[in-house]
Amino acid sequence: MKTNNNNKSNIDKASSVSMGWLWLYVVSVFLFLFVGCCKDDDSAAREPEQRGGEPVPEEPTDNDTIVPLPPATDTAVWGKGSADDPYRVRTAEEWNRLMALHGGDRNAFFRLATDFTLGNPMVCDTFCGHLDGNNMEVRLANRSLFKVLNGGVIENVILNGAVSQLNSDNVMKIETSGGYNLYFGGLVCVSDNNAVIKNCVSKMDYDIQAEYGVTLAPICGLMLSGTVDECSSVGDIAVSSSRQNIIGGIVAEMRGASSKLINCMQVGRIAVDSYGDFAGIVSVVYDGSVLNCCTRAIMNTEHSSSNSGGVVSYCNGGVIDNCYFDGYLSGKLTSLLCYRINNGAQMRYCYAPQTDGLKLCDNNYGIIESCGYFRNGTQLEAVGYYGSNNVIDELNARAATLEGARRWALVEGNVAIVK
Repeated sequence: MKTNNNNKSNIDKASSVSMGWLWLYVVSVFLFLFVGCCKDDDSAAREPEQRGGEPVPEEPTDNDTIVPLPPATDTAVWGKGSADDPYRVRTAEEWNRLMALHGGDRNAFFRLATDFTLGNPMVCDTFCGHLDGNNMEVRLANRSLFKVLNGGVIENVILNGAVSQLNSDNVMKIETSGGYNLYFGGLVCVSDNNAVIKNCVSKMDYDIQAEYGVTLAPICGLMLSGTVDECSSVGDIAVSSSRQNIIGGIVAEMRGASSKLINCMQVGRIAVDSYGDFAGIVSVVYDGSVLNCCTRAIMNTEHSSSNSGGVVSYCNGGVIDNCYFDGYLSGKLTSLLCYRINNGAQMRYCYAPQTDGLKLCDNNYGIIESCGYFRNGTQLEAVGYYGSNNVIDELNARAATLEGARRWALVEGNVAIVK
């Protein structure tokens, strides 16, 4: 009997040990699950969230502000969009998101922080804000930066890239009484509402075989009002078409007495195989002012119905003042400065190289005053007036009388505007 009691005691002890281990196991599992859950929650709070395989940008500093973007994007972009704290754009993705949200806001300020490439489609056709390019380079292909600049400001932008085709997606179509006109500009197709374009550079090349006529220039296609100041183009333009084209080295067409183009320079080749008008600075001017501009364009056309001038092709009621052409004309070209001055338009204090068989202006139905040829780079030959016989002295003397005009100097052997 004693033996049985001992056995029972041993069994009870074994059972107690087994139950102890079972409870320990259950508690361990519970604690493991509980701690694991807490760890996951804590990690989610501490580790950067992954979106599309990329971490969220770093937390902003005290001087930065996160701009709310659509929930679908949920990306932080620095800046408040104010004059002293503009939206700072670093990538094409940020450009597209910010322009889609704020490009139409007249009180929005943007500043480029890096170079980048913009593709298609264009998310903001009409820009109304203030864009400081910060002398960064934006690369484009077969598109403008914007179709319309409406009362805004674009400054310090460098454009690069190429245009080889025009279509309904990348031109601005404007209805007219006789149908419609198509406009293309590397920076903007159309500028209106006293918009300002300042200190922008186009390095873009154009090689286009157009099925229809177009009004095209590297900076602005159609300028209805406002100012283009200190802009330059150094790319080449080649256009071939069976339709009428209007091609300018800076702006293609200016309209309105309040439109002013000043202190602009163009260096590059312009070759047009079509009828129409083309020129080194502005092709067609209606009542606007072209002031203190310089072009060294190498221009050519073999088309007998093309009208062209080194500075302007057709000026109707406008003003061309203190401009300088030191390029080269070939083919069917005959006018060194302006092909036709019409309806009381004025051309004053403008200069071009003396070239056999070429005139300053082919068709003068306005006023030409104090314009002259020069030889040997800077020596003027008096034509209708007598000056210092040095073109830089003449240009600077006149520039001093024009509001906002920059001075001229000899830069690397070339007469140029000094910024």
